[in-house]
Amino acid sequence: MAINASYFGSGATLSGKKIHDGVIISDTATSFYTLGIKPGNTFAIYNSSYSAQDILNDGCINSFAGFIPLVENGSSVRQSVKDLYSAGSEKHSRQVIAQYSNKDILILTVDGR
Repeated sequence: MAINASYFGSGATLSGKKIHDGVIISDTATSFYTLGIKPGNTFAIYNSSYSAQDILNDGCINSFAGFIPLVENGSSVRQSVKDLYSAGSEKHSRQVIAQYSNKDILILTVDGR
């Protein structure tokens, strides 16, 4: 299985803080959050002030860049999804990553085109 684990800037350049199996792949500035995954599937959310090295030092062995939290600890952290995108933006595929209380991970991909 493969999913987007980041987003791409101009020229299809990998953007954001990306860690794969404990190795930093990308550490570029971004306004998005990073979703870090520690051993045992423990999630951690990092705002844009954290570097990939900070995230790795905090124990994350994998990360997803271009992440925007919608729900955290069962409560909404955004007023609406419309807050995230300007009107008229293209409809691209989107992915939702959720975690059950037993630490199982659910990844849902929706084709937006």
